[in-house]
Amino acid sequence: MKRNILLLFTFFACITVQGQTPVRLVDLRSEHLDRPIGLDNPVPRLSWRMEDGRQGAVQTSWR
Repeated sequence: MKRNILLLFTFFACITVQGQTPVRLVDLRSEHLDRPIGLDNPVPRLSWRMEDGRQGAVQTSWR
């Protein structure tokens, strides 16, 4: 019985994960350049935009 419940829970967890829209990073930039060949700055400024199908999705942190 416990095994059946565990299998059922795992099945529904997999379906839930597959149904989510993946987050995509677009407009990747370094020092405000789209495709830099080289940079002289040892600490370049990086920027990006997130595309997410979920309403209200925001980025909360990065490292």
